[in-house]
Amino acid sequence: MSMCLAAIANKSVWVADDGDIQGFVEAVGETVTKLFVRPGRTMAGLGTVLLEHAVSQITRAGHERTYVEATVNAKLFYQRLGFKVVGHGYSPHHKRAAKLEVIRMQRPIA
Repeated sequence: MSMCLAAIANKSVWVADDGDIQGFVEAVGETVTKLFVRPGRTMAGLGTVLLEHAVSQITRAGHERTYVEATVNAKLFYQRLGFKVVGHGYSPHHKRAAKLEVIRMQRPIA
């Protein structure tokens, strides 16, 4: 909970809300650190809108590229939006016995 409050306080998280939270995105520096869309709202463009909002904030901050660590199942979503794979690894935040594979992706800012 304290992580969420800190993100809200420093204005690094943006929420899509229509009375209920439908999704959110967070960016720190030049990295999109979180992107979530509520099940049932996927495939409707909300993830793209949230991601592009975060990228616009990263651009305004003067960065020349943006990064994301994506799960393998989200790779195609980010590729369709211009991200390219620049590395592979495992999430340091994943506490389960099985490791969660992540892909580091990057997109230059025009």
